[in-house]
Amino acid sequence: MTETKIRMLLVDDEASILSALRRLLRHEDWHLRLASSGEAGLAALDEEAADIVISDVRMPEMDGLTFLRCVRERHPAAVRVVLTGYAEEEELLVAFRDGDTHEIITKPWDDAMLRERLRTMVAQVTVQRHERRDLSELIRRFDPLPALPAAYAQLQTALAVAEPAIDAVAAALLREPSLAAKVLQIANSSLFGQYRRVETVSRAVVVIGLRSVQALAAAGAAFLAFPDGGDLDRELLWEHGLRVGDLARRLAAGAGADAAGQEEAAVAGLLHDVGKLAFDAHAGADYAGIQRLAAAEHLSVQEAERRQFGCSHALLGGHLVDWWQLPPVYGDILRAHHTPMSSRLAPMLTAAVHVADAVDRRALGDTDACIDAWALRLLDLDAAALEDLGDTPPPPAT
Repeated sequence: MTETKIRMLLVDDEASILSALRRLLRHEDWHLRLASSGEAGLAALDEEAADIVISDVRMPEMDGLTFLRCVRERHPAAVRVVLTGYAEEEELLVAFRDGDTHEIITKPWDDAMLRERLRTMVAQVTVQRHERRDLSELIRRFDPLPALPAAYAQLQTALAVAEPAIDAVAAALLREPSLAAKVLQIANSSLFGQYRRVETVSRAVVVIGLRSVQALAAAGAAFLAFPDGGDLDRELLWEHGLRVGDLARRLAAGAGADAAGQEEAAVAGLLHDVGKLAFDAHAGADYAGIQRLAAAEHLSVQEAERRQFGCSHALLGGHLVDWWQLPPVYGDILRAHHTPMSSRLAPMLTAAVHVADAVDRRALGDTDACIDAWALRLLDLDAAALEDLGDTPPPPAT
């Protein structure tokens, strides 16, 4: 099957800029389209979607940030790039933080650097295309996908009333003792910093809070949904998730996320490796060799997974939480937690989970755990702050 060319839309009200970009990129095997205004750009996207949209900021009538905000709403899968001579303007930095734009490229640009940055974006889009195609085949092999425990559905029912009762919520959790145990672990983890050990499920619900208990219980339930199938140490994976969730919550808070955003970062941190559970349960023997393949071929774990199965645990995990009908933000963060710039719904929270995951893996001795520079910029972290995060030892297993 012929691979569809990467589609790139360039938007600028200055014809000279569009001509310069077209000349610069004329030898790339990409399908380029040009638009001279935000309105023309939206019309072009309505006719044919684009994988990457690059826009100037200062344009008459519809400015570039308004245009990219509309692109985000109508075509959320597109990578959105700002091309500007005013990179320090507050409005632009807010758009970057909020996810209206994924990248800021300054004018005047260096030709070689601009080409290389665009090639990196194209490579990411191409990988995602291949993964989406290969995921469909993998899901057919893994069919049927597991449901969350019945106790989770009962928990949803207990929380659906106008004023949920603590005892009713606790009773729903206790219908599945292993789920109740997971909730107790969460309540006693560094996520909530309790000085006294939480002994009962009712007390755990109070500590976690009614607003948060459903999402955090979903994270615990996900670890119970798969039968043991391979060599993956699930307890170590769970403890890693707890630490990542705690650090991701703190990073999100430091970057200005509200209480709901901090909760989403914590839950996504707990869930971020759930795709590994699916691989282990359904392809245990094959998945056991992933680390050896990565070491032998000098690949990342994600690259080794793609070579063996056609997609990574990140993409598979995102599909699973969508299958379980969790809020869409979790699927977005899980898919993008190794490539945070590809987040479409929550770039700041994705960056927090990405950095937290890498910091914890480094603390455990994983020298290959890379941290994306884009994520550090989004969280306003410098080398000193990153070193301080790495100096925080992981809590002991309980």
